[in-house]
Amino acid sequence: MLMLQAFWMDFKTGGARDFCPRKMNPIMPVIEYLYYITIPVRIRLWYVAARICWRFFDIRRRKKTNLDKDGTRRLLFVCRYPLSFFFVCHQVELLKDDPNLTFYITSPRKTRNMCRREIDSVGIEARYVDLWDAITSDWDLISFPHHCLGGLFHPSIPKLFTAHGLENGKKILRDTAYTYSWKAILKAHQSYYTRFLATSPNEFNIAGADKYGRAFANKITVTSQALALKLFEENRHREKIRSDLGLQSNERKAVLIMSTWGPDSLLRTIGAAIADEALRLNTKYRFFVFAHAHNFRNKKALTILNAIKAKGMEVIEPGPSSWIPYAVAADLAVSDKTSLSLYFSLLHRPIVFTQIGEGEFVEGSPFMKLYNMSPKLMDPEDLEKQIETCLRSDYSSRVKAFAEQTFPIITQKNHLKSAIYECMKS
Repeated sequence: MLMLQAFWMDFKTGGARDFCPRKMNPIMPVIEYLYYITIPVRIRLWYVAARICWRFFDIRRRKKTNLDKDGTRRLLFVCRYPLSFFFVCHQVELLKDDPNLTFYITSPRKTRNMCRREIDSVGIEARYVDLWDAITSDWDLISFPHHCLGGLFHPSIPKLFTAHGLENGKKILRDTAYTYSWKAILKAHQSYYTRFLATSPNEFNIAGADKYGRAFANKITVTSQALALKLFEENRHREKIRSDLGLQSNERKAVLIMSTWGPDSLLRTIGAAIADEALRLNTKYRFFVFAHAHNFRNKKALTILNAIKAKGMEVIEPGPSSWIPYAVAADLAVSDKTSLSLYFSLLHRPIVFTQIGEGEFVEGSPFMKLYNMSPKLMDPEDLEKQIETCLRSDYSSRVKAFAEQTFPIITQKNHLKSAIYECMKS
């Protein structure tokens, strides 16, 4: 108990730190570097403390006054980052019709106010509970869109990793993919998750490429995803959405520009140049810009977005599904390595990719298959040429074949529900 509390001040913020003081101290980059390279060690210490605590003390207690609902199963969703909340919304929406389920949301202290505010504004049927109360309570199932907090909950509670996007096989710290990596490991070849919900059989290869692959081998279930199901639902109303956006005819094609976050993203590298070229072509095409939510909290990225918006281009605000109507309305997309490109492929429409670095993705990953078969934009001045290439060529049928082969049961809502129910306590 004391050991777990000793690490409480670190993990209650989700491992987050504010490295953006008003006056940057020269030593701050060094501190930031040391902080990030010690993440694996600190996470492992959290888990060791939690394992010792749970071995000798079962400190779970039921909150009769504000947690329990008689006769129902209790599902907890853990939002480590603000982005996590977007994906939790769709999971709650998927299961909300079951009267036997009660939904709760928890998060580190740093995102507590945001979660409470968004629960009220979005209107989802879920209640917020503080992280410490969540850790010391019992649950029928805990769902995680992000890693690093699962090892703190009691080992007997089923834990489900749902990811925060379609797994594209992008490598992260220690040269591994995000979902299947050291972040999901409790100890050697043992993951603290009961089940990983995958969307593609390719994820077996991604998991197998990691040195901890044995820990994931029997825990992966290929199924659908709540956010993808939302995309399919909206796509059934495509003509109405296009009309609402002022795209009544097919003469003016719609192009969705999509960017991930970080210094090597489309936005931070050639975003301004692509925006200038798009403005030149604005009478011929209709452009929408969607950037990862992290960009709206980064000074450099936000400056670029504001400049693009000031020039008259449509910038989509971040939200649980704010990008979906624009993806549905678009005839093609221009994208970097964002996983949104995989979502867009589900609509069977072509994508023009910007250049990515070598070795950034696990070999044979879904993203690399899509990237290799799609046209590339090496120079922003070639934007019109690549758009016309996509529209005139048969790329749509190639993307359709890719999506149907890569995500074989992505449209099956009942299959996803069954996979979730199978993980709950019996």
